[in-house]
Amino acid sequence: LGFRSYGRIDGFYLNDGRILITDPNSASGMAPSSFFFEQAACAGMLPTMIIGRLIENALVIHSEKNGPL
Repeated sequence: LGFRSYGRIDGFYLNDGRILITDPNSASGMAPSSFFFEQAACAGMLPTMIIGRLIENALVIHSEKNGPL
């Protein structure tokens, strides 16, 4: 799908061990109560830290592009 930074992939783990991907999202919800920030907290990151990391990654990815946005 070409994701290079942040995304959320929804899916199911099936009884036979396969993973069924149902809904790739390039931008998931970022409300203060979102699961995204809970996951970041489990990794020891504050909301400002994870948002800063996303911005840094976006700037790097943009600097590597050729052509328009």
